[in-house]
Amino acid sequence: MTPEQMEKAIVQLTAKQDRAADLIVQLANAQRESFEFCKQAFQAIEQDFRVVHEDLKVVQEELKETRQLVDSNARSIQALSQQQPE
Repeated sequence: MTPEQMEKAIVQLTAKQDRAADLIVQLANAQRESFEFCKQAFQAIEQDFRVVHEDLKVVQEELKETRQLVDSNARSIQALSQQQPE
């Protein structure tokens, strides 16, 4: 290989290394953006989960109150039916 050919090969190799470095930087940036997007999506889902969890607590409390009301009504109906003259 002549010195000119070696120089040309080195220049080409350097250019390829520069392109590879640029691609690596682009990939790193894309990964960072992807990570940030996923992080934000996860935080949104986590917040939604908290809201749903709180709503579930409210529904469970309302269900408990409704059951108590139904039980109370059932006892009242039973007491009234026992008071009816036969």
